[in-house]
Amino acid sequence: ALRADYQAVFIGVTRGEVLPYAAWYRTGFLMGKPLADLRADLARLGYARQPGIHEPEDHAAAVCEVMAQLVAAADSRQVGFFQVHMVPWMARFFQDVQTAPSAVFYQAVGELGRVFIGFEGEYMGLD
Repeated sequence: ALRADYQAVFIGVTRGEVLPYAAWYRTGFLMGKPLADLRADLARLGYARQPGIHEPEDHAAAVCEVMAQLVAAADSRQVGFFQVHMVPWMARFFQDVQTAPSAVFYQAVGELGRVFIGFEGEYMGLD
């Protein structure tokens, strides 16, 4: 059931109900300026794309993973990364996941993510 939920929400037959990419949310296009800006910031932070990974770096899971690593390392650049690469789009993304027509399990994931992004913004003084 979880696999079917993921397939419907993120993959679909031709396209999933939700596209988990920053560029899509910020510009309406894939592979745009937000992705280029993220790639430049990732390079400055010392992150490189892993061989064999085909998803663009602005995939929601990848952005969250980088943020988690910055937090775990107590890296002072985490607030800037969050503000620039998560705040402008991620709450809307999680809202769309929460309300995706086929979402069952991912309804709760979307709600948790939306609330968490809001909480983190308040915690970092960005509200």
